[in-house]
Amino acid sequence: MNVGILDARHSSKKTVSVFIPVFRESKLLKPLLEKLIKDPYPCKEIICIIDEPTQKSLETVETFKSKVKFIVNGHRKGKVNALNEAYRFSTGEVLLFLDGDCKLPDGSQSFLEKVVDEIEKVEILDIKKKALRNSLMAKLTYYDYFCHSIGNYIFSKTIGRCIAFNGAAFAIKRYAFDILGGFRRVLSEDSDLAIRSFLKGFKFKLSKDIEVYTQVPPSLKEWYTQRRRWGIGAALWIREYYKTLAEIVVKHPKTLFSSMFAVAPSLTFLLLNILPPTFSYENFIVLLLSIAATKLSFLIPSAYVALITLLLLKNILPLAISFAIVIPLYWWASKKLNYTFNPIEFSLYYFLLSPLWLLIVIISLIRTFLIKDNNDILKTDWKI
Repeated sequence: MNVGILDARHSSKKTVSVFIPVFRESKLLKPLLEKLIKDPYPCKEIICIIDEPTQKSLETVETFKSKVKFIVNGHRKGKVNALNEAYRFSTGEVLLFLDGDCKLPDGSQSFLEKVVDEIEKVEILDIKKKALRNSLMAKLTYYDYFCHSIGNYIFSKTIGRCIAFNGAAFAIKRYAFDILGGFRRVLSEDSDLAIRSFLKGFKFKLSKDIEVYTQVPPSLKEWYTQRRRWGIGAALWIREYYKTLAEIVVKHPKTLFSSMFAVAPSLTFLLLNILPPTFSYENFIVLLLSIAATKLSFLIPSAYVALITLLLLKNILPLAISFAIVIPLYWWASKKLNYTFNPIEFSLYYFLLSPLWLLIVIISLIRTFLIKDNNDILKTDWKI
């Protein structure tokens, strides 16, 4: 295994340990490994952890076993357990975590070299994510990643720390990971690591120049299944850290609220509906469906349709005005962060996908705060 070997010529280079967790298989794993192996950065070790490998995954192991360290688990250990275990076999001063469904950008410049350069003055480096735009659903989800990048860019530029990030691609210095004790066995292990790093005062940066492309669910059904899991993870995270979050609101209100509205454009929808406070038969129907959906998940689509219909009927003019104000801001942000911006695609995301995601989070919050034992939820997710 030619990983992590240093010689006199590269003694000043930091070693990078790259961790790639895979559940069963990934179509993008082989090209990802090929690019990392060919990356000219000299001081690197590549560690790929595969739970419940398929035949295709085993063939990939055979192909790259001389250049990549593979940890193959015949049973499902879970992402968090697998990564924490793999960490003990690593030597890098910089730890780079990449999901198995990531694609590195084309280009001659070393991806790993850029990571090492950008993380020099911070403890945590969030790498910009872009959805692979290979379906209509992916094109809309692309703006979800875009909005999250805006939110983290705001945190990065204002207070230099961050409370949450998407763990599909990020780097952290080894000593910081040691101090934090690695990943905890929680559903949103990335957000959990982020907020603990915030409390430790570790410096954070969103890279504007480094990016990866990630495969996203190609259909609404698959997207919905993924987001239901993410929604529960976010709700459990909020339940655990709500006191810390309240303190952050008091200390950094501008940063937190501007980031929240950037990440969740549909918050505008919600505020237009509840300010000034009103209560009507239609509101009652939406509320009733939302509460019922905490127990009966199949009612979430019905609650979503009722909410969107209510918002459009009651607030069509304010919504149109607010969108006209907001869209130039997102267009400007897309230029700043180098994201594709299509007004029609963004409109569909803004009015349809973002509200559904917000509703899933709200229902997950209600469910999580009402149901204290979430072991049934945790057992269904391979990550923990």
